[in-house]
Amino acid sequence: MSMNKLIESGLFGNRLVPVDTPLMVDRYNATLTDIGLPNTRLTAFHIDGWGWSPQIADELGDQFYLSHGLANPYGIIITPEQKEASIYMPYHSFDWDIHQRIFQEYERQISDITTQCGIWFEVDQDVTAYRSPQDLLMVDVFKVRFTTVDRVLEAAREQRALINRFNEEQKAWMDESLRDAIIQSSEQHGDLRFRSIELSDIPFGRYGNFHTLAFNGLYVLRSLPSGKSVLVFADKEAMAKADGEGRSAWDAYHLEDPRLMSVLMAEGLISSNIGYYKDKQFLIHILTGTILRQAIRDDIQHINLPDDPRSRDRVIQGLALKSGKLPDVYFDLERLEKELSRGANPTAGGTLNEKLIHPAESLSAQDKIVIWHLLSNTVLDHVLINYLFDKSGFFRSFSERNETEQDWVVQVILEHRDKFNQIIG
Repeated sequence: MSMNKLIESGLFGNRLVPVDTPLMVDRYNATLTDIGLPNTRLTAFHIDGWGWSPQIADELGDQFYLSHGLANPYGIIITPEQKEASIYMPYHSFDWDIHQRIFQEYERQISDITTQCGIWFEVDQDVTAYRSPQDLLMVDVFKVRFTTVDRVLEAAREQRALINRFNEEQKAWMDESLRDAIIQSSEQHGDLRFRSIELSDIPFGRYGNFHTLAFNGLYVLRSLPSGKSVLVFADKEAMAKADGEGRSAWDAYHLEDPRLMSVLMAEGLISSNIGYYKDKQFLIHILTGTILRQAIRDDIQHINLPDDPRSRDRVIQGLALKSGKLPDVYFDLERLEKELSRGANPTAGGTLNEKLIHPAESLSAQDKIVIWHLLSNTVLDHVLINYLFDKSGFFRSFSERNETEQDWVVQVILEHRDKFNQIIG
């Protein structure tokens, strides 16, 4: 039922592309076969910007079905509509950057080629497999390489070379084998000379800080003032296995390590500067709403709430006050929000500071995305931040909330989901 709420509200699936005709299903399966991956038996499904399908992942029982290991993820493009699609299963925090670059450079080629076949691409990091977390510290420049199912890219290059020979070599018209090769190419692929189908490799520079799904979730922080890299693990077992492997060059922490926030603060990756929230007061308002509903999570299931949103909020606040379960930080946040709305310069400390941690404003947009993702999995229980920066984590936690919380979360996300650029700006 909880997933139905997200689907009906458009928070899940609204930016997925339907694959619901025999032609498109066959084209998708042909691309899977070309990569060397299992086909689907589904006759209709949806795909994201990289061609990943939640329905096929469920069918195969493998969320990582579109890969030969986490070091070798693949993408499938079978329609130009994927340009505007979301990425539901990013392997790395920079996958959206890759997606945008592909369509920025090759939109015309994609529109042309996908009229006849699928395109697949691989992220080539010159690594066959991640054998240890240290391998991720070595990920530097990499390339995205493209392949078409019917090899139209190679056919176009070959056809152009044949025609160049015919035009440039003396008495080429007398070369029967050359003429036959041109005719055969034309009969098999048509005239490829003037089509927009060239897809050269796209090089990508070094990403200093990033998140990866490898090793059950890992943050690789390499662009640090101290000069030492930091690996932050979501999985204690994966961290234990990595202990001792080249540790002189990097430090390791677990997401639950109480020292982690101090390390990130010392490295200039996070801040608790309240001035950050002057033009983002909605983040504080959402935080107070989260704390309010958590305080009465066990009690609210036995109460019939009014349908009107304002009346419902008043009842919820009354219940929370009466229960005595509201923590002091709730009232501190309320005060802070009022002071900011009046243009004051409030101060904070202690628990309030912990609730207001955010990426340092000096970071690049890409680094802020990584740090918001990390914070949403550690000290911050903030539904909007969770939705914007860790959708898979948001979908998991949503099902654990009661129905009243779920309704409120949907309302909040619908109202503020367009704030991504404002938050990382």
